[in-house]
Amino acid sequence: MLDIKNFDSRESDILLCSSMKSGSHWLLEIISMLISGSCDVTKETVLSSNLEYTRLEAFEDRPNPRIIHSHLPLKFLPGKHLEKAYKTVLVMRNPKDRLASYYFSILGKMPGLENLKWSDYFNRIIQEGVPRVYGDWFDYTLEWATELKKNPTNIFPIFYEDLKEVKD
Repeated sequence: MLDIKNFDSRESDILLCSSMKSGSHWLLEIISMLISGSCDVTKETVLSSNLEYTRLEAFEDRPNPRIIHSHLPLKFLPGKHLEKAYKTVLVMRNPKDRLASYYFSILGKMPGLENLKWSDYFNRIIQEGVPRVYGDWFDYTLEWATELKKNPTNIFPIFYEDLKEVKD
């Protein structure tokens, strides 16, 4: 975590932040297409651009602008990126929809959850709490809300639901 905190972010880097199951795969593709000026699907994946899953040295040879993705809470993100107010895209999503997405992503993939019903899953979440691999969604969201008030110009907040909005 200290290596990530001390990551040498460049001024041209775009930090893509989101809590899990909030649409970061989709936004990575959109940002990549905007940068390249093409509608071709990028070869880069969320995992290959993720601070938590990629050797940090792998970012060194990547051309500018680099898209760097993370689900980590704000306090663990590259300090230089935040201090210098480099570009950050924050993806947010309705917590109920995040839970539903998480439910369908684990259904049948985790031992003991092959036949898990939504009602059982939801009740377990209400009683035991949300799966917190990266911390609590409410804490994550409040932390970013505070940061947005301090640095409103370099952080671009976007809601997953707004991306999906259908115009009649």
